[in-house]
Amino acid sequence: MATDIQPSLEELQTFNALLLQISPDTMNLDQLDGFLVGLACVQQHDPWDYLNHIVGGEFSCCDPALRARLLEQLTLCWQRINYRLYDELPIYSAIMSGSRDEDGQPLLDPSDWACGFLQAVEACPASWPVTESEHPVWHYLQPFRLLSGEHGIRMSALDPQAIGALTVQMLQTVKQFANHWRQNPPESLPSPTMH
Repeated sequence: MATDIQPSLEELQTFNALLLQISPDTMNLDQLDGFLVGLACVQQHDPWDYLNHIVGGEFSCCDPALRARLLEQLTLCWQRINYRLYDELPIYSAIMSGSRDEDGQPLLDPSDWACGFLQAVEACPASWPVTESEHPVWHYLQPFRLLSGEHGIRMSALDPQAIGALTVQMLQTVKQFANHWRQNPPESLPSPTMH
């Protein structure tokens, strides 16, 4: 399927430049990937409704051609993320990471990705019941919070093995969220139990 093709670095750089042209406060690509995954997990179907979150303020684009290019690129990324989120692999693999390892595979910035995901959680409060620490979802979001620095822990204070383990746990949890809420839409099941 074409939507499963990993974008090239050139495509990603073009998309990133487009976002920065609209706003210097826009999310970086890792944050945007996490944000879109957070929306997709809870069955949000219109990522363009969240452009204010993506660009870091009021979205206003007077140039119709620029707006059309942004929506086209965002739609393509959205399709790729949804395909990757529901594939057969046990762990989510980022679509929009702007870095690559020595083998050319995407190299995720776990802190930025977790921040983006948590912004989606905040943007959809009715879908993410996480206001109380006793709620089961709160526990599943702990790796995200640790990696994002929400608990005041800096990434530099964690050893690489701990960061790697938390990242794997976070990306596995994403697949669990997606598969669970695909079968049980968030509004119908406020307290998910995942295995």
